[in-house]
Amino acid sequence: MISNRRPSTESLWLLSTNLRSLRKARGYTQIELARRTGLTNSYISKIERELKNPSLANLDALARGLEASLPDLFAPVQNEDGP
Repeated sequence: MISNRRPSTESLWLLSTNLRSLRKARGYTQIELARRTGLTNSYISKIERELKNPSLANLDALARGLEASLPDLFAPVQNEDGP
């Protein structure tokens, strides 16, 4: 049975925050990450703004393009004051 449930707000926030953080840490623009993944920079922008819910295949492409793991995309975010 296919569920119409939307992913939790927290999951989308973690994904968007980690995607942006990993991308910037590697010095990639959205255009460069798009080139590395085969996705469009517009699509990556929408993920970073929590407007798109990427498929598992696209999450895998993003992780590979960032030389990261899938769990890295959903890792808990540490605030600047510590855990």
